[in-house]
Amino acid sequence: MTNNNEARQNQYSNKGVPSCVSSKRAREIAIDFVGHGTAREVFLFRVNGVLRFEVEVRHDDVRSYVCVNGSNGAVISMSRHGDDFQSASTHAKPAGHRVPGVIGAPNDPPVSAQRAVELSGAHIVSLGVIDYSLDYIEVDIKEGRWVWSLEFDSRSRKDLGFCVDLNTGVLLKSPR
Repeated sequence: MTNNNEARQNQYSNKGVPSCVSSKRAREIAIDFVGHGTAREVFLFRVNGVLRFEVEVRHDDVRSYVCVNGSNGAVISMSRHGDDFQSASTHAKPAGHRVPGVIGAPNDPPVSAQRAVELSGAHIVSLGVIDYSLDYIEVDIKEGRWVWSLEFDSRSRKDLGFCVDLNTGVLLKSPR
């Protein structure tokens, strides 16, 4: 299903904006990363020279915003918001706060966003927490290192924040 925003994006990309990833493929990547839902809005834009798609994926009353690198299809960031929140920006950091390919971050990081989620999820399970969901993931700099910064929600436990080294996959910060 093509909506007006996607049609405008496709029209824009046909006017000389080089992109290796189509809006259809960006939708598929976003839905696969979230795990379920329907891609509703797709926008293509450039941030600091990096082409990226922002895809809104909806499932029930939850909106996930997934940023996908327009050149290689890598997930740059994801944030998740419930419809009952008055402002998504007050609930979580905006998607794509920092982007691989900017200020020295790798364009194709050795540790993918999906792998960072898997590593963090394994640690959460080792703590005995089973009721958790990913709130957001983004690239950040911590103590001079590029990291995936992740936040998980859980009913049984708070403070499920992680930092995973973008190059090695080492958990630099994790709850105990």
